Amino acid sequence: MSCNVSKYSSKLIQSMMMKNYVPGLVLIICIYLIATLLTHYQIGSQLGFSPLTFAILIGMLVGNTIYPKLAPRTDKGVAFAKGQLLRLGIILYGFRLTFAQVAGLGLGTIFIDLFMVSSTFLLTYWIGYKYLNMEKNTVILTGAGCSICGAAAVMATASLIKAKTTETTQAIAVVVLFGTLAIFLYPWLYTLLFDPKDAVNFGIVVGSSVHEVAQVVAVGKQISDGTMDLAVVTKMLRVIMLAPFLFILLYFINRDQTEISAKNKVTIPWFAVLFLVMIAINSIINIPGQATQLITQVDNILLTMAMAGLGLTTHFSAFKKAGPKALLLGVIVFIWLIVASLVAYYLVIA
Repeated sequence: MSCNVSKYSSKLIQSMMMKNYVPGLVLIICIYLIATLLTHYQIGSQLGFSPLTFAILIGMLVGNTIYPKLAPRTDKGVAFAKGQLLRLGIILYGFRLTFAQVAGLGLGTIFIDLFMVSSTFLLTYWIGYKYLNMEKNTVILTGAGCSICGAAAVMATASLIKAKTTETTQAIAVVVLFGTLAIFLYPWLYTLLFDPKDAVNFGIVVGSSVHEVAQVVAVGKQISDGTMDLAVVTKMLRVIMLAPFLFILLYFINRDQTEISAKNKVTIPWFAVLFLVMIAINSIINIPGQATQLITQVDNILLTMAMAGLGLTTHFSAFKKAGPKALLLGVIVFIWLIVASLVAYYLVIA
């Protein structure tokens, strides 16, 4: 068995070297290491910056300075990180979740998350595409990121709809900007609108509306450990909704295509299927804690590398092309997330 694994690993490495993946992956790994060090020394921790956030920021800095000179040798490895490594990272993300976590939330919280995900995406699409006349892919990606799980949802959706790098980056910029703003605003909202005895329940509001998991943790930590725990579990339910969302989106993509040639057929997003399979495995099998921790660490590495690849291929000129429309859409959706989550909480839970 070990012999077969060794042979397979050797062939994989040889294949990657033949396709010139190594130079690009070395660059990606360097960015990953810098992002990890910054997080290790808690730089930006109060802003909820994770290695993923640093990776895309560092990638953008390099991508707009020296990367154009390196691109001829590194572009294949960078594309590999944005594509295959991202899909593998999404699959392994399923090991962070169990269906028991969902059941433990109660019907009220589950209803709030369902409402927030569906209404936020539809509102984003309606305003962005119908009224602001933005590019459809950019609007879809922004809706996915704001309604589900931030950059991971944007990247997974981009893989499905074959979005351009500029479209993907614009959506992630909205997630990072307004998710960071939430870290400062939500604790103030808590002191303004909530009684201290309801501190834990405020986690439902946080988990059902804040963009990124890291940002959810940052908000919850400022209030209480109980708030953070409930916020993270509530957020994880939104993460689980990524797979059903992708299949629903796939249905509408197929429906809107009146003529689909054999070359352009939309394939099943198998990474979404495997994402659900991993959740099921983690729910049924009692996986040892050390194994789960190892899988999570590998997953974090893969997702961070994918973000680095995205940053490297992002040019600041893309934001100029987006204009004020992307920012306006982000503001509108951000206000909706706050107001809708509070109203839903008071109607369903309080």
